Parts: sequence; structure tokens; C-alpha cells
Amino acid sequence: MVGSIVKFKNNETHGTAYPEFQDKVGYVLSYTSEGSDGYEHIRVRWFHAIPHPNGAPRNVNYSDFRLERFEILSHSDT
Repeated sequence: MVGSIVKFKNNETHGTAYPEFQDKVGYVLSYTSEGSDGYEHIRVRWFHAIPHPNGAPRNVNYSDFRLERFEILSHSDT
């Protein structure tokens, strides 16, 4: 999973939270098979910085989300 290329996808199941991230692409830095909420999680390094959702003066370069919010575009060879 680490090194895989992923795309953030909002859909009916997850609602439209985080519209700033919709269709943004990055690669997986870390993977957790079961987070404290019982779901798989990944940390993503975005290929292009995303404006901060709360209007903060800094961009978002890394994010942590449930894996189910992503489409896997390519798997890592490792």
C-alpha cells in the first residue's frame, strides 16, 4: 500500500465533506490496517499543495483519511 498512487473521491456513502480534496492525487506515505475507529487509514502526500480548507495562510501537503475515501490508481511495487 505504501507508495501507491491514490485519488480522493467524495461520494454518496461518505457525503460531500472536504470538497477541496475532491479528485486530488497523491501517494501513500503510511498505512494503518485498523485505526482507533476500526477503519483502514492512510497518510497521503499530495502531488500539488491544496489550499487549507479553513482559510489558514498555509497549504495542505499531507493528509490523513480513511482508505475508503480513495480510489487506488496504481499499486506500489514494494
